[in-house]
Amino acid sequence: MSGRTALSVASNRGHEQIVARLLKAGAKQVPSDGRLPIHEACCKGHFGTARELLKKYPDSINAEDEDGMTPLAHARKASMLLQNIEVFGSDDGSEVTDRGKLILHLLINGAREHST
Repeated sequence: MSGRTALSVASNRGHEQIVARLLKAGAKQVPSDGRLPIHEACCKGHFGTARELLKKYPDSINAEDEDGMTPLAHARKASMLLQNIEVFGSDDGSEVTDRGKLILHLLINGAREHST
């Protein structure tokens, strides 16, 4: 994780309270690997963390990452993936379908189709 800020790492891991403290102390959203901390939080489905970031940086909701995706696009994708895992009853996506594909692969491919 070299070159990443504490805010980026905390956002990626969903540490909402740490993110709030860092922001209160003056931490800035600095791009790392083509993404802002808000992208990191939304990619992982850490929506509470994303809310903390949006309180301080409301304009970041429209920021595009290196792939041209906004935080909202990442949140939609993560939310869809989490909902589908819940519906299909697999907590890790390791169940295999009758065609030999992992449930996780099907969910990710479906999320990709819906995020465009």
